[in-house]
Amino acid sequence: MDWVTGLKRFRFQELNGLRGKAKSSPFRALAWKILGYYLLVMMAIGSISNFLIYQFVTRSLYQKCDQELAILADAASHSLGRILQDPNHVQSPIHRPLDDDHDLDLSWQVLQQPEQGIEWFDGRGNLLVATGYPFPFVPLDIQAVTALSSSQGSVSLRRLTLLVYETTSAGSPLLGYVRVTESTEYVYDTLRQLQRGFILGELCALTLTAIAGLGLIHQVLKPIKRSYAQLQQFTGDASHELRTPLAVIKTSVEVLQTHRQNFAKDDQNKLAHILSATNQMGNLVNDLLLLARQDGERKSENFILIPLDEILEDVLPWMELTAEKKQLFLTSNLASGIYIKGNPDLLKRVFINLLDNAIKYTNSPGKITLTLNSSAKVAVVIVQDTGVGIAPEQIPLMFDRFWRACLARSPQVTGSGLGLAIVQSIVKAHSGQIQVNSELGKGTTIRVKFPLVSGL
Repeated sequence: MDWVTGLKRFRFQELNGLRGKAKSSPFRALAWKILGYYLLVMMAIGSISNFLIYQFVTRSLYQKCDQELAILADAASHSLGRILQDPNHVQSPIHRPLDDDHDLDLSWQVLQQPEQGIEWFDGRGNLLVATGYPFPFVPLDIQAVTALSSSQGSVSLRRLTLLVYETTSAGSPLLGYVRVTESTEYVYDTLRQLQRGFILGELCALTLTAIAGLGLIHQVLKPIKRSYAQLQQFTGDASHELRTPLAVIKTSVEVLQTHRQNFAKDDQNKLAHILSATNQMGNLVNDLLLLARQDGERKSENFILIPLDEILEDVLPWMELTAEKKQLFLTSNLASGIYIKGNPDLLKRVFINLLDNAIKYTNSPGKITLTLNSSAKVAVVIVQDTGVGIAPEQIPLMFDRFWRACLARSPQVTGSGLGLAIVQSIVKAHSGQIQVNSELGKGTTIRVKFPLVSGL
């Protein structure tokens, strides 16, 4: 019973390590990604709202400016007749009595502001006199003037031109034009202050949104983290619980096979099938346990400096024997002096799985090439085969757990469908990337990239 006690102690320690590693699962990266999307959405909503408010305020300010100019131009139009007779009349104060003509009975001297200028023109568009702020003179284009025309004189000017007739009755002759100009610097100052307010408000809103978002995301991820940890624990527990009975079954079958004389031929075949199924289940359990460990472990403090060519050279002899059994040619071209940081055993598992996969899906006579080189601060391992290939729409599914290629094309291939999932998990743990190019009937090329160690 000592071996049972030791096994239980080993299982307890290993599971505790697995649970501790689960705390470093990549939920922090997920939380930051969700927060980033949340802030982008809030920024978009805030920007659209601010833009609409800005456009509304801008339009309102310019409408107010045009209304003031229209009132001033109407008041100044009553002086055009006298100014046509005597331009100096503009200097005389004007008192407008109530005449019941449905307009504002105030003189333009009362309405005019310091930043406004008034110009009177005759019927031919010649300037008669100007008063108020001395804006730069612009010739009047009488062809473009309608009954009441507003225009942007320059970046900071607003102009309005009014046609003045002798009387208000139809068919009255044209006396001339009145043009009023106003500086819109106050509008720009108001809009700039509004923009600064929007920027400050947006920053405050994003800060508060980020704080509130982190709290909400933390609450949302709590049950997910709990379920994730429970799933990892279940996977680890199930794998360990299955190991012992599988080992007992395997040992018992192997012992029975040593006494073949006691069994009929059919019984011996059944024992062989039982042993094969047991080995397959053992491999599946080991793969599930490895995935559970990899899912929970994302830290690299235990990684060491590794010459990648030596790792590949250790793997090649095993795979060459497997390739020879299928009458395949396995060649290699490995550059030396390429170092990365990682776990040697896990990296060997990556390349064994990739080469084994290439051998499984390549028919005789076929060729498999293993290449190692470096470029742009990354180490690149290329596994290329002349096998059956894979359809483009199935490439994104290759690294899903328990997914396998179409058995109709490769009926002799067996496996659990976890090999490439393990490869992807280990490569991600080493900050690497996997690229797959494949074409049906022509083969597959897989590129695995790892960051090089600088300073060597």
